[in-house]
Amino acid sequence: MIIARSHYAQLPGEKLRSSNYFSTAELGLNTRIKLTVYYCTDYYFSDNPEEATDVTFSIYVNKNNKNLQDAGEETPYLENLRSGDVFANVEMNELCIAVPENAREGFVVLIDKA
Repeated sequence: MIIARSHYAQLPGEKLRSSNYFSTAELGLNTRIKLTVYYCTDYYFSDNPEEATDVTFSIYVNKNNKNLQDAGEETPYLENLRSGDVFANVEMNELCIAVPENAREGFVVLIDKA
């Protein structure tokens, strides 16, 4: 399982990014992945996290990622995501949560095999 922690809005000085970078490579190429989103900044220290079903966000790829053919800017990977969404992993490094909407506080995205 991968845990991506996100702020409720873009990080200071960033246009889109609201989280640190993470990788889904360890889950395997083309593996079906499920996203679960919770309100809390540290999932392991929350006794009863609230699922953030109202939050939407995108996952972007870092502009310096060597896997991109055109590394001129951050590129959308998946857009308009919500808790419960499932997709095929394309095994990318340097991913980040971006353009969060409707978040009232920080949240975490649990990324695991579906």
